[in-house]
Amino acid sequence: MDTPQDFNGDTWVAFADLCGTKAMYAQSPKTAARALDCFYEAAFALVQRAPQVNGIAVTDCAFFWLTCESGERPMIGEGLGELLGLLKSLHERLLRGKYLLRSTVAYGHFQYDRRRQLPRLMKGMAIGKAYLDAYLLNDQYVPGSIMIVKAPEERTPDDYAPQLLACLLSGGQNGPWEYIWWAESGIPVGVEEAQRQRDEAYDGRFDRLMRAYRGRR
Repeated sequence: MDTPQDFNGDTWVAFADLCGTKAMYAQSPKTAARALDCFYEAAFALVQRAPQVNGIAVTDCAFFWLTCESGERPMIGEGLGELLGLLKSLHERLLRGKYLLRSTVAYGHFQYDRRRQLPRLMKGMAIGKAYLDAYLLNDQYVPGSIMIVKAPEERTPDDYAPQLLACLLSGGQNGPWEYIWWAESGIPVGVEEAQRQRDEAYDGRFDRLMRAYRGRR
């Protein structure tokens, strides 16, 4: 895969984190290495198939950003569906290996600069509000989720990806929006059922913990 080209402009940026890496490493370095191999291989294959998306994977996380094939910045709504589709496929591939990701997506300024490579040192600079929003808000959400945490002002994600409308649930007028990527169908009933099952599973985790704590009193 070619090195990402320099970019400076407004675009969609996604940050994906492999959940539980520290716990896996504590269990066995080989266990963590297998998870990371699965993560890197999936990210590489999917970026190869998405011409508008560039990506960089480092340790247990990766970030992706949209650009046009010409290298120019994308229009305000261009490519959100492609980026969400890549994230969905990435989550699905990791899930087959019994690993969970947590992804956050934000719109805003982003800059990536390739730097001169030196012996034993690789360099690349990534900055911008979209990157920071996606990165800093990532750990606030449920493992396995894909959240749009920042959209362009006075716009909603469905303005740009109408085919995904049924799978985008809003947290309010200004978001965040959750992409219910694991729904079996794109109709509202299927989306609502998928969210209900996920919420029940997540709540059940805390119920089991509470019972364990009570038993130790």
